[in-house]
Amino acid sequence: MIARSRGFTLVELLVSLVAGLIVALAVVALSKEATNTFYEESRAATAEMSVRTAIDRLRADVQRAAFMSSPAIQRDPTVPLNPLGTKPTVGGAPLVEMAGLRLFDQGSKTSTPLSALNGFAADAIQITGNLTTSDQYVVRSATSKGANCGGPVFQLQPDSAAMYRASTGANTDAVLQNIFQPVANHPFLVRIADDLGRTEYHLGCSKQTAGVSNGVPYVELASGEAFDSTPYGTVAGRLTVNPVTTVRWEIMPLPAAAYPQYAALDTEPNKYNLVRSWIDAAGVVVTPPELVAEHAVDLKFAFTADLTDYSVTPAANGWSQTVVTYPFGDANNAAIAGSVANAGAAAKPQRIRTVRIRLSTRSPIADRSLPLGLPEGGSYPLRYCTNLEAGVCNTSPNVTTREWARLRTVTTEVALPNQARAFF
Repeated sequence: MIARSRGFTLVELLVSLVAGLIVALAVVALSKEATNTFYEESRAATAEMSVRTAIDRLRADVQRAAFMSSPAIQRDPTVPLNPLGTKPTVGGAPLVEMAGLRLFDQGSKTSTPLSALNGFAADAIQITGNLTTSDQYVVRSATSKGANCGGPVFQLQPDSAAMYRASTGANTDAVLQNIFQPVANHPFLVRIADDLGRTEYHLGCSKQTAGVSNGVPYVELASGEAFDSTPYGTVAGRLTVNPVTTVRWEIMPLPAAAYPQYAALDTEPNKYNLVRSWIDAAGVVVTPPELVAEHAVDLKFAFTADLTDYSVTPAANGWSQTVVTYPFGDANNAAIAGSVANAGAAAKPQRIRTVRIRLSTRSPIADRSLPLGLPEGGSYPLRYCTNLEAGVCNTSPNVTTREWARLRTVTTEVALPNQARAFF
């Protein structure tokens, strides 16, 4: 008898196909959820990496406040070394705003419905110091008139350690230009210091402040700047020069119409970015902002200051110390780091000893349907509303619309070693 081979019945095939389809649907659903979770966490990680990278860059600038410069030039007793006793000027106007730190309370350009909706009003800050190098350049000789602007010229000692470092590149002329004049055709300050520690500030030549001429490195001042080298004889080794520059940090939009170089990043109508800009000696922003971090939403500063009155005669056990720490959002932060335009101004930026910084960035895409906050005095949010259509964000537990982007916040504190001994 011959055995018959037997296949699957139609019912069995249908059952197996249905079972396989159910398993496949489960796998697809699981894969989709895993993929969504992966991209959500990837966006959150990107936001965290962005805020940490940006805070490191900001810390580096803040730590250089008043580096090879003055915490408050109009009040600094070491200014000037000029026997005439004049304060430095730009175009005849005193450099009244030159200080290591200048805070603009809620000064960032984020005043739109989206920032107001989330309760943010970011600060802006200006930092002044030697931000382009760590060197002072030894002066070999001084002449009264240069070829670029017609101002005094300081020829630099070519075999000094600072010049060796500046000569490591292929073009020493370009290296010195970038150090003393980070933005071409704009004036920046030059500090002159003598061997007794006295200092003087002058306007650099706007055409070319520093470079190499006939094989000799030089720094040239602007036309009309006066420097008397008579007290220093041959000058060699008795004077040093270094740049003094200012940058501004703030949060702002970068619309393609105003900043075409960032057109590819102008993807949202209410997107903010942390930027850094150069400011010349006249206080003018002279470059398009440098993008440091995208999707930044908040920037706050707070200070610890030594407000001890050292002008009075101390008691037997010393002065009565008055060291004050202000919280974020306190109006005293803007007051102490405000304008030093006149002798009676309340601002005392030279007395700031530490700076606390709080920076927040958000994930690029909203991936949560409900907000989440933690108490900090009042309330500091952990999520950022991205919905402007209704004017308010929904907080009902039944809402499923993903309109909340997750925030990443970093708080750090920076000591100011260059202002630690500023007691004036």
